[in-house]
Amino acid sequence: MMRLWGSAAVCGAMMLSAICAEAAPPVEAFGNLPVLTKVHLSPDGKHFSAIESLNGRPTVVVFALDEPTKPIIFSDPESFAEDSTWVNNDRLICVVYGNIVENTKEGLEIHRWTRAISVSVSGKDPVVLTARMRVHRYNRNAGTVVALDTTDPDIAYMAIYNTNGAAEKFYSYDLVRVNVETGKVDIAMRGTEETQGWIMDGNGGVVARVDEKLDKPTDRPMDNLFIYRNGSPEQVASFDASKGWEVGYIGLTADGKALAVSRFGDHDTMGIDAFPLDGTSFGQTLIRDPAYDISMVRLDDWNARLVGADVTADKGESHYFDPKYQKLQHALEAALHGETVVIESTDKSGINSIVSSEDPQNPRTYWLYNSQTHQLKALAQQYPTLQPSDLGQMKAISYKASDGTEIHGYLTLPPGKSGTNLPMVVLPHGGPEARDEMRFDWLTQFFATRGYAVFQPNFRGSYGYGRKFVEASNGQWGLKMQSDITDGVKKLIADGTADPKRICIVGASYGGYAALAGATFTPDRSASRAYRACPTSSAPRPSTPARNPRPRTTGRPASATSGMTRRHCRRCRRPCMRAMCAFRCCSSTTIATSPYRSRKASSRRARCRRRARKSHSSRSTATTIISTSPPHASRR
Repeated sequence: MMRLWGSAAVCGAMMLSAICAEAAPPVEAFGNLPVLTKVHLSPDGKHFSAIESLNGRPTVVVFALDEPTKPIIFSDPESFAEDSTWVNNDRLICVVYGNIVENTKEGLEIHRWTRAISVSVSGKDPVVLTARMRVHRYNRNAGTVVALDTTDPDIAYMAIYNTNGAAEKFYSYDLVRVNVETGKVDIAMRGTEETQGWIMDGNGGVVARVDEKLDKPTDRPMDNLFIYRNGSPEQVASFDASKGWEVGYIGLTADGKALAVSRFGDHDTMGIDAFPLDGTSFGQTLIRDPAYDISMVRLDDWNARLVGADVTADKGESHYFDPKYQKLQHALEAALHGETVVIESTDKSGINSIVSSEDPQNPRTYWLYNSQTHQLKALAQQYPTLQPSDLGQMKAISYKASDGTEIHGYLTLPPGKSGTNLPMVVLPHGGPEARDEMRFDWLTQFFATRGYAVFQPNFRGSYGYGRKFVEASNGQWGLKMQSDITDGVKKLIADGTADPKRICIVGASYGGYAALAGATFTPDRSASRAYRACPTSSAPRPSTPARNPRPRTTGRPASATSGMTRRHCRRCRRPCMRAMCAFRCCSSTTIATSPYRSRKASSRRARCRRRARKSHSSRSTATTIISTSPPHASRR
């Protein structure tokens, strides 16, 4: 028996599916936010939390699985929900964010602030975590949950920038122990100015700390790894953290004897290696594909240890180190007709799991799986008004670029149309170190239902095909990266798929730059004619899962190094946390989060700001549609 669990928004949307089956779905069917995202089971498996869009605002909602009760809504009119983490059967941590306007010497600035709030299913008072710390209000990101404590169900460990030293003139990235019932905060371990992340064992023990420091002789950033022995840190390794050599500190392996580290090493593709806690060199390779990078890591929901990873060729495939979970993964894929299947969350007993499935013509559906009865029950669909018959078929294609490089991409055809002489939308992804894959994409299918073929090339520089493929894009913006897109268009014209008189290009982020470059560099080529306009209705983009160029992490709590967002200046290569700075140069990480800003640091930031203004004027960050004249596209 298939039973739908969800709020009135979910149920009401499902009633519209019959209306939309005979005609092209309306714009709202694609433009609305997904009904549910980021689902997590409670420890006892009796509830699950999710992010649901209510009145266009992402909100944390808790559903009961055993009783048909109304969902519990945790909302704040001044913030947006980002994720949730169960700590015990009654308490969960809601991570929320908002944009705050700050009046600085340089004028008004908008910054994103993140907070973690402990809420209660039984109705107890909410608790703003780390609010008792004096530096709480100075931290823009006060929502980083590092780990839970399986030995104490009321405790969560968080990372926060804190004053350090008697004079309190500098800060450190400290690990704090927070009681989610009372809000009491204790310093669990002190960090340093260079600290970027913490790794714990899931039982309240600190395993490792990662610091990043500029190596002056080589002018390269270095990751210094410290292992804690009897409460004291000991540096055991140092890794080059410059471009192309980055390492990711995922957490402990399942047996707790080594750190799981994502890296290229001496290979072309990114894999995961085990780094023993005794500080010896890398040992066992946990997973590495010879052709494709890992795209996502899977962590245990409760102790945050590594249990598996995904590799994406054309679609994501999950690989688990425990044969029991790998067998379950294969069984679920067979039961769900070969769709991309992800085990999203599991309760502490391992009996109940929430599973998701999707493919290009089937938007993501969430299922409840019981390992004792081996039954699947439908929970909710992200886009319930869309039916497979409404959507276009996607297929993988490959072609040779003008210099012989193999380029992969995807072509989505309008539903019910043959693939000949079609108006076409070229949709390059952002990043550019990101990629497209065979999955449901709301914008792609929106264009397809309006009669357009949609071409999504993974041009050189796209993540997932190895380090050499990424490095081939160095210095090639508007050059070979752009010709990779143009060569794909030429192939589809030569194949008879695309009508050369009816082609347009649209994109966001780097895709917006590629759209501008396409209209600028190839306006009159005989092979592709001009990029032309797409007469489509615009729709707001929902918060679909990010196409992260680095391996993403699933499982609760978040990756122990999820707060590691620093980058480096392209000129001086010093650490910087100002993501909005074009040159990423603030000369000091204290500018981003420290409440104690020196006059010297402020002047450095002002110089950086002036350089950023000049650079921003020549960059494209918004979605761009290049138009000359509209085609006559067929519509359903």
